[in-house]
Amino acid sequence: MKMAPATKLPRRRSANLPQAEFEPLEHSVYLGRERLGRYSRIGQKLYAAFDAKDRLLGRFKRLKDAYAAVSNESCAAPVSAPFAKEAGQ
Repeated sequence: MKMAPATKLPRRRSANLPQAEFEPLEHSVYLGRERLGRYSRIGQKLYAAFDAKDRLLGRFKRLKDAYAAVSNESCAAPVSAPFAKEAGQ
Protein backbone atom coordinates (compact mmCIF):
# COMPACT_ATOMS: atom_id res chain seq x y z
CA MET A 1 0.00 0.00 0.00
CA LYS A 2 1.47 3.32 -1.09
CA MET A 3 0.99 6.40 1.03
CA ALA A 4 0.68 9.87 -0.40
CA PRO A 5 3.71 12.06 0.22
CA ALA A 6 3.32 14.53 3.05
CA THR A 7 2.62 18.01 1.86
CA LYS A 8 4.57 20.81 3.37
CA LEU A 9 2.49 23.58 4.76
CA PRO A 10 3.89 27.07 4.39
CA ARG A 11 5.03 28.67 7.61
CA ARG A 12 2.77 31.41 8.78
CA ARG A 13 4.42 34.71 9.45
CA SER A 14 2.49 37.10 11.54
CA ALA A 15 2.91 40.57 10.15
CA ASN A 16 1.29 42.01 13.26
CA LEU A 17 3.93 40.77 15.73
CA PRO A 18 7.23 42.69 15.84
CA GLN A 19 10.44 40.71 16.01
CA ALA A 20 11.98 40.63 19.49
CA GLU A 21 15.15 42.67 19.60
CA PHE A 22 16.49 40.64 22.52
CA GLU A 23 15.95 37.29 24.18
CA PRO A 24 13.68 37.71 27.22
CA LEU A 25 15.20 36.66 30.51
CA GLU A 26 13.82 36.58 34.04
CA HIS A 27 15.18 34.83 37.13
CA SER A 28 14.21 34.79 40.78
CA VAL A 29 16.92 34.82 43.45
CA TYR A 30 16.55 32.69 46.57
CA LEU A 31 18.48 32.20 49.78
CA GLY A 32 17.33 28.80 50.94
CA ARG A 33 13.55 28.99 50.72
CA GLU A 34 13.40 32.76 51.06
CA ARG A 35 12.77 34.65 47.83
CA LEU A 36 15.05 37.68 47.78
CA GLY A 37 13.79 39.16 44.53
CA ARG A 38 14.20 38.87 40.80
CA TYR A 39 15.97 40.39 37.83
CA SER A 40 14.89 40.57 34.22
CA ARG A 41 16.18 41.77 30.87
CA ILE A 42 14.34 44.88 29.76
CA GLY A 43 16.47 45.80 26.76
CA GLN A 44 19.28 44.51 24.55
CA LYS A 45 21.89 45.30 27.23
CA LEU A 46 19.72 46.50 30.09
CA TYR A 47 18.53 44.65 33.19
CA ALA A 48 16.14 45.60 36.00
CA ALA A 49 16.34 44.28 39.55
CA PHE A 50 13.37 43.97 41.92
CA ASP A 51 13.12 43.06 45.60
CA ALA A 52 10.80 40.37 47.01
CA LYS A 53 7.89 42.85 47.03
CA ASP A 54 8.52 43.74 43.35
CA ARG A 55 9.89 47.19 44.13
CA LEU A 56 12.42 48.40 41.57
CA LEU A 57 15.97 48.32 42.92
CA GLY A 58 17.49 49.83 39.78
CA ARG A 59 18.41 49.40 36.15
CA PHE A 60 21.78 47.98 35.24
CA LYS A 61 23.92 47.52 32.14
CA ARG A 62 25.37 44.25 33.40
CA LEU A 63 23.57 41.11 34.53
CA LYS A 64 26.08 40.72 37.38
CA ASP A 65 25.14 44.11 38.79
CA ALA A 66 21.41 43.34 38.69
CA TYR A 67 22.02 40.03 40.48
CA ALA A 68 24.21 41.76 43.07
CA ALA A 69 21.52 44.35 43.75
CA VAL A 70 18.99 41.62 44.54
CA SER A 71 21.34 39.51 46.62
CA ASN A 72 22.76 42.51 48.52
CA GLU A 73 19.25 43.75 49.29
CA SER A 74 18.87 40.83 51.72
CA CYS A 75 21.86 42.12 53.69
CA ALA A 76 20.29 45.57 53.98
CA ALA A 77 16.89 44.23 55.02
CA PRO A 78 16.00 44.79 58.69
CA VAL A 79 16.39 41.77 60.93
CA SER A 80 13.22 40.45 62.53
CA ALA A 81 12.76 41.48 66.18
CA PRO A 82 12.95 38.00 67.82
CA PHE A 83 16.15 37.19 65.97
CA ALA A 84 17.69 40.59 66.82
CA LYS A 85 16.90 40.03 70.50
CA GLU A 86 18.72 36.66 70.48
CA ALA A 87 21.67 38.12 68.58
CA GLY A 88 22.11 40.86 71.17
CA GLN A 89 22.48 38.42 74.06
